[in-house]
Amino acid sequence: MAMVLALSGCASTDEQLADAAKYHDWLLMSVDGQDVRHHQASLSFIDALQLNGFSGCNDFFAASNIREQRLEVTNLGMTYKQCNAALTGTEQALLVTLKSAPIVRLGERQMTLSGEHVLTFKRTTP
Repeated sequence: MAMVLALSGCASTDEQLADAAKYHDWLLMSVDGQDVRHHQASLSFIDALQLNGFSGCNDFFAASNIREQRLEVTNLGMTYKQCNAALTGTEQALLVTLKSAPIVRLGERQMTLSGEHVLTFKRTTP
């Protein structure tokens, strides 16, 4: 019985995280504590946690899900523009972290994804 309650608690937390993240635009503020706001990288979650974003150079999209407070990203696709070295570094950190099933932490106007890197986002929509 305790296992069922624990699992239902996780499911409820995951649903709350998904609901809080959806329908907002999230601007990437820092990667591992380094300011990257000038790159304008961002992401947003729409219906069924479909993920759309901009890496600072390329657009990307993926299916996603939150399970056990981790963001699971699948079927990642993107445009392939050639970027300068600074943008490429931010783009790689963003994409590698998304693929690493990062832990999701949400505040009122901030989201942190902790995986391969620690990505800090600021919510830019009400």
